[in-house]
Amino acid sequence: YLGEEYLCIRNQRLFVKNTEVFSRWQNLRSRMSTLPVKYRMLHKEGVNGRNMLVHPHSSCMDEYISRVGLNECHLHLHACMTPELSWLLSLNNLSSYERHLMKANKDKLKVLYMAVHPELTVEKMLHRMRFAKFLRTELLSINDKGAAKNAVLNMWEKYKDFVQYSAFDDTSAGGGEICPNMEKLEWQEKKMWNDLFSMAETNEPCINGLLFFAHLYLLIQNDYLQLCRMNESNKGFDAFQVRAHYSSLGNSLDSYYEWAFMKMLNNVSSSNTNCVEIRITPHLFCRSGVRLTSIWRNCCKGRRNGFPRLILTVHFLKNLKRPGKGIDSEVKVERYGESRRRLKRECGGLIQDVRSLRQRCDIGISIDGAGNELHVPPEVMAPVFRHFERETGISYKTYHCGEDFYHLVSGIRAVYEGVKFLDLKQGNRIGHATAIGISPKLWREEIPGVVVMRQGDWLLDLLFIWKLLSENCHKDVLRIEQIMLPVAMKIFGAALSNEGGGVHS
Repeated sequence: YLGEEYLCIRNQRLFVKNTEVFSRWQNLRSRMSTLPVKYRMLHKEGVNGRNMLVHPHSSCMDEYISRVGLNECHLHLHACMTPELSWLLSLNNLSSYERHLMKANKDKLKVLYMAVHPELTVEKMLHRMRFAKFLRTELLSINDKGAAKNAVLNMWEKYKDFVQYSAFDDTSAGGGEICPNMEKLEWQEKKMWNDLFSMAETNEPCINGLLFFAHLYLLIQNDYLQLCRMNESNKGFDAFQVRAHYSSLGNSLDSYYEWAFMKMLNNVSSSNTNCVEIRITPHLFCRSGVRLTSIWRNCCKGRRNGFPRLILTVHFLKNLKRPGKGIDSEVKVERYGESRRRLKRECGGLIQDVRSLRQRCDIGISIDGAGNELHVPPEVMAPVFRHFERETGISYKTYHCGEDFYHLVSGIRAVYEGVKFLDLKQGNRIGHATAIGISPKLWREEIPGVVVMRQGDWLLDLLFIWKLLSENCHKDVLRIEQIMLPVAMKIFGAALSNEGGGVHS
């Protein structure tokens, strides 16, 4: 069994066996739902555990957290839902889910579905989900032998319509109660698999039919999970962003916020966590900041040791917007001009909302530069950060960089510029910064033979290397200059020739 290969139980809790198999476990999770694997392991050992995230057991880490506690933990509010729960919510209210799909970006959806399977479309996936909803309803009804036999007969009957691509309405697809209670949906899923495991152990006469349709249910579910979850074949921040957005389609925001807050509070209840950071967009902050604080306080009621302080971190997104055709030629040549103006407008509106919210609620507020860093560099975000701090007095800030890059030097340069240009100090944070933790040798081995990037960015990378080497009197300064000068001539050659070899100031 997969559970025995990857998992073990310690003190009535489920863990990955060791750090060596953890990466393989993560790869497995990216390809399929591991809930049945966990449920099977818990059922076999007779443990009534909760649906929990599993990780390698570390006695040192457990002892440290229980002794010292966690100073801070953070929650990405619209990216913390598990794809399995997103699947259950989408099945539970398919009509709402379909309406949200119709509003989504059609081109992005097309690419996303083709990444799962070349012939998969939104319409085909919805057809499969209607049948999966029907299968789930029937599998939930197998509480005795008679019910199991009737369920198998019903599923075989509808299976004929499914393979012939006949239409399913909500009634034929197991319509009924719209249940916003996420805890109940998770409990139902666990019960369904436990009933199947029990019937398999006693070798009930109809078990082969039940397992066939349970397997078909899993295959359809795994197609859906591929739409929400990254794996090693997906590259770049945009692929992550579209999948994170997909998993939140069609869900009630208030019930989702409450579920997300309770999950976090349950996970940090054993430590003396001082604050919990919630990361949201400026639009959501302006629209829902007061409501979020109210839901947070309701979730924290009854905690014996009080509750952690809430900090709302507002993301300034690094979206690249190119100037339109109607913009005059002088604006067109301005580097990141449209992005600069957009960020300035967002910052002005946010400052007003921050002042208003601070008068009404006792919460912490910080800002963050998030999104695809290939679109906007630190130099564009720096004036916005300085203006926000000057107008509000808030100096808590995070900047995400060094995550996505064409060349490793570009990623390292982004981290350096993030610290310098945004004036990050003690108490501020660089998000992830994976570029400075990657071995250059490993990076060279993993990349293709040729890296394609813009000449201007490559020149900036070379200037960055040259600056660091010059400051340390390194012997390779001249070598970098020999590489850098031809690139500069390609970019500025025409301008230099027009000025007779001089540089125009």
